[in-house]
Amino acid sequence: MDSIAFDYGPEEEEWKSVEGGTNVMTEALVNMLKTKPIYNKRVTRVALDRKREGENKMVVVTNYDETPRYYTSVINTTTLACLQRIDTIDLELSSTVKIATRTLHYDSSTKAAIKFDKPWWITNVYPSYDINDDPEKPDVLLCTYTWAQDATRIGSMINTDSPRGEDELKCLMLYNVARLHSDDSNFEEMYEIIKASYITHHLSLSFQPLPQSLPSHPSSSSSFYPRTFYTYPPFPAQTQSSGAFALFGPGQFRSLYPHLIRPQSDSRFHIVGEAASSNHAWIVGSLESAYRGVWMVLERFECYDLQGKIGAVITSEVPASSLMIGFARTIRAEHSGLALSTLDLDPTTDLSSKLVAESIAKICLAGHNDKNLERPDWEYAIRGGRIMVPRMVLEPGINESSRARDGPFKQKARALTLQVGVSGMLDTLQFVDDESHSKSLRANDVEVEIKASGLNFVDLMISMGQIAEDALGAECSGVVSRVGPGVTEFKPGDRIMAWLPGTFSSFVRTPEPMIQPIPENMSFEVAASIPVAFVTAYHALVDAARLANGETVLIHSAAGGFGQAAIMLAQHFQAEIFVTVSSQVKKDLVMDKYGIAEDHIFNSHDLTFVDSIMRMTGGKCVDVVLNSLAGEALRQSWHCLAWFGRFIEMGKRDIGRLLSALIMTYREG
Repeated sequence: MDSIAFDYGPEEEEWKSVEGGTNVMTEALVNMLKTKPIYNKRVTRVALDRKREGENKMVVVTNYDETPRYYTSVINTTTLACLQRIDTIDLELSSTVKIATRTLHYDSSTKAAIKFDKPWWITNVYPSYDINDDPEKPDVLLCTYTWAQDATRIGSMINTDSPRGEDELKCLMLYNVARLHSDDSNFEEMYEIIKASYITHHLSLSFQPLPQSLPSHPSSSSSFYPRTFYTYPPFPAQTQSSGAFALFGPGQFRSLYPHLIRPQSDSRFHIVGEAASSNHAWIVGSLESAYRGVWMVLERFECYDLQGKIGAVITSEVPASSLMIGFARTIRAEHSGLALSTLDLDPTTDLSSKLVAESIAKICLAGHNDKNLERPDWEYAIRGGRIMVPRMVLEPGINESSRARDGPFKQKARALTLQVGVSGMLDTLQFVDDESHSKSLRANDVEVEIKASGLNFVDLMISMGQIAEDALGAECSGVVSRVGPGVTEFKPGDRIMAWLPGTFSSFVRTPEPMIQPIPENMSFEVAASIPVAFVTAYHALVDAARLANGETVLIHSAAGGFGQAAIMLAQHFQAEIFVTVSSQVKKDLVMDKYGIAEDHIFNSHDLTFVDSIMRMTGGKCVDVVLNSLAGEALRQSWHCLAWFGRFIEMGKRDIGRLLSALIMTYREG
């Protein structure tokens, strides 16, 4: 259920409730199996016997019968924790898979039952939950805190006579439930609904005791195992929590997952299940990994087949038959070397006819002859005695109709905005219709007809796909075209500058506090270059660095827009300013325009600025560093920082390297 989003789809969608829960689906699957599973038959050993003749080299031993059983392949559907209790010494698992089986651990989770005077979640959250219950009668909602830290925190607040004396815990749970099922716009309303509907709650304190011996599994619907499941090692037995949550450590899944999905033991042993899937939702992850395990077996033993289905395509007389076609497409996409073809037979034709037999023979021969072609046919259908294949034919007219065309930027009754068609490809930049322009203004919104937009380096990085943002442009200037009813300081016709995402447009709208008037003698081009540089400099030096009068500051790349704004602001605080630049022209600029002394200007293209700062400050270094350098220069900039100094990182892409630089500098003393 973790993979299902409830916030999209048609509102008239008909929801259904499965009485009995997932157990009903499990029993239905079991009934479809030709060989029924035997419960309480634990596997004690799995091995690979390379000396055994034939293909059945996999050895499986159970506690039910010590006699070894031999198989061609084994697909393991148990959890990794179960593998820890199976003898796999002769299974030839890779060292990384062995590490994974030891690494996956289980931590606490806490479950709370909250009783409300009515099931508000039927209409607000889960339309299928208790769909047949009376919507006006009291009902119980089960809430689970699955993260160990939350589970322990909640568990520590539980009293032995719950719910008495748990007012703080009650408020916290109701707050969490409301926050989970609302957004900022309707949180308070949802919280009041939940708070008014609350009757009582109960939280579990302890686990069921582990019995001395396990009885035989009476049926698949038995409630015995759910009661005792979390008492088995290695699940935690903490009195302040109930339940367990399986997890890898930070960063471990990313490094272990590629090894878990690889076949083991001469490609005869396959690990499947939600822990061996990138989809962590139990049902989705299990199905995805099961598909992978099946086609790995087919690949290992070259089990190529021609699967006949009836009425799947064309008019889809039997839509369920399309399952195999979709499955086959998935297999071919994940393993191009598997020659798997599908044939959809005509549901109106006698399947035992000579025509059908001849058609199947032709298709088999064609599939064998065409498998080495660049684009072979894999999907066939027989209709009216004719063999048919799907074809996708290029229609140039469709491409031409969707291609961007040159046109005027200013168009009557049409608002445009700049978008990147394909991230990283600058030739796909194009202006498209701005759909937000047709929406009504909010009370404090100001709409601006843009006259000039500021271009920053971050816009280039967004266009090149190096920063995951959508909107291009962050500052602009222009003329107010419309205002909302709550706007008091501006009127249509006012000249203003503003900062907001998406200013590469013909019109933008922004809240009133985000715009400022510009003097009549200032051009729109100059005004559009002010907001980002000066607001960023103010936030960096005043809000973040708390620069005080007389302190020292190092400004990297000082000749840029932000650098010049930072120089002016630092001079306002009468700070001693050191800067780095990348050329003689830029050096002359900061000397002539801002009066920076030559011995306070250093080269940003090498690392000599570090020794120069040490020399000029007598080894004390500077109080504030405004950094925009990357790589080794970023790390060396830390050596320029005085004790209790403030290091302000201006970049977004290298923010992770910043922490590494800090750690390395700390280790170097």
